[in-house]
Amino acid sequence: GMKFVGPFVLMVYKIIVGDMLRFLLIYSVFVLGFAEAFYVIFHSCEMAEKKYQEEHGLHPDDHYTG
Repeated sequence: GMKFVGPFVLMVYKIIVGDMLRFLLIYSVFVLGFAEAFYVIFHSCEMAEKKYQEEHGLHPDDHYTG
């Protein structure tokens, strides 16, 4: 029974090394792209908030208590 196991082990190894490596590479490109996009979006929101606070004479530590 052990003779027939060898080809299956090689097949699984080729799947893991080939297909999973390709998948992880493509997946990482998309994840890094989305991470960069969110960084840019949130960074621009922080800059807009600071500009708004400066224009309206608000201190960044002031909070609305109403």
